[in-house]
Formats: sequence, C-alpha cells, structure tokens
Amino acid sequence: IQDITERQRNRSTIRYLTNFDSLTGLPNRLLFEQQLERALSHARRNGKMLAVLHIGLNRFKRINESLGHQAGDAMLVQVADRLKSASRDCDYLARPQDAVSDPAAEANLARWSGDEFVILLNEIRVPQDAARASTRLLAHLDKPYMVFDHEVSTSATAGIALYPGDGDNTAELLKNADAAMHFAKSNESGGYGFYT
Repeated sequence: IQDITERQRNRSTIRYLTNFDSLTGLPNRLLFEQQLERALSHARRNGKMLAVLHIGLNRFKRINESLGHQAGDAMLVQVADRLKSASRDCDYLARPQDAVSDPAAEANLARWSGDEFVILLNEIRVPQDAARASTRLLAHLDKPYMVFDHEVSTSATAGIALYPGDGDNTAELLKNADAAMHFAKSNESGGYGFYT
C-alpha cells in the first residue's frame, strides 16, 4: 500500500496555479478562455446571445507610483472581491449549475492582466442587459477603497463585445471587448462602450 496523499496535494496545487491568479484567487486567462469557448458552443447550439466585458481601472498606475506596488496589489484584491460580490447579485450573470462543487466552473469572472478583468455574461436577451450589468459592476468599483490606512478613489471603464454580432470565436470577442474598453478610456467618457 502506498500513500499518495502528498502526490494528490501536489496535483491539486499545480492545477490551482495553472488556472487561477495567485494574487486575487480569480480564474486566469487560460481558465476564462476555456469557459468562454464552452459558453460559445452552447450559445451557437441554442441561438443565444452572450457578452464579454473587459474592465480596466483608470489611473491605476498613479496608485502604484504614489503608494507602492503592495498597495496596488491590496487594491486589486479588493477590486476582485467587489467584482465577485457584484457578479453574484447581477441579474444577467448566469451561473453554471456545478459552480458550487467545482470552483473552475465559476470562471465567468477572471483577472486578465495587471489592472484588467474580464466577465462573461451568458444568455443575455438584448444588448441593454450587458449595459445594465456594466453600469452595476462599475458602480461597485467606483466607491473609495481603504488601502494601508489611505482612502483611494478610482473609477473603471468597461468594453463590451457581443456574440454573435461582434465576433464568433473566443479570440475575436476578447480582442473586440478590449478595443471597446480602450476606446472608451481614450474618449475619457468613462463608463462603458460597445464594440462597433
């Protein structure tokens, strides 16, 4: 008889590090892309619409420069927590049935890179559903943060790409949501912008 407890623990750790962001605990790009691919297959089969939101924090570089990277990391953890709690309350986020038993199944929200996050909205009925969800999520992020005894304020901008109109594959939807977010940021309109 051989005790494989340590080997199982190592496999579990490797799986976690492969699929999740070590700072925020959110799914990473790889896991999100896999979830989006599954959601696209489902949407194609059933003639459904879905949206990808690409959210970026505004002026986050200033926070890192003025308070340091540890403060920036602490703030990113708070941003992730706010997005998690706001996503659960959001009317138009469809949660997978098996999300309770498998954390990987809850990959509808991920840390994309640095100060950017992505969210998958499944089975939305009309584009305005994505707009309402974006407004709600951004409102949660606009509230002040307490970081190492400093009150820090920032805002966020979201770019929205819709399936099927803005792309029919994972790479195209993610690229277009990112482009919409950067365009909305460049116009200093804040809030959210749809890909056109």
